[in-house]
Amino acid sequence: MSAAHKWGNKPYDRSIAPSQNIGVSIANLGEGFHNYHHTFPFDYRAAELGNIFNPTTKFIDLFAWLGWAYDLKTASHDLVTNRAKRTGDGTLWNRECA
Repeated sequence: MSAAHKWGNKPYDRSIAPSQNIGVSIANLGEGFHNYHHTFPFDYRAAELGNIFNPTTKFIDLFAWLGWAYDLKTASHDLVTNRAKRTGDGTLWNRECA
């Protein structure tokens, strides 16, 4: 079991194993926001932060700017906020989404 599935907060869905782990995110170029990713699997950013601690999203954004990546799906602010309030563990640290 990976650290992103074992340690961290669960701000979007407290009933699933994947968690938010900032250490994993930094070490793996933004891939530690597992609770978000598993709650909103269609969001290409894999995190509510957009591309701020997420070089992988910046990379995809570059290819979107070039026209090589398109039809990128994201979760709306309202969807993220409502889901966190309904099923999250109350640890949402990005208050911009709360």
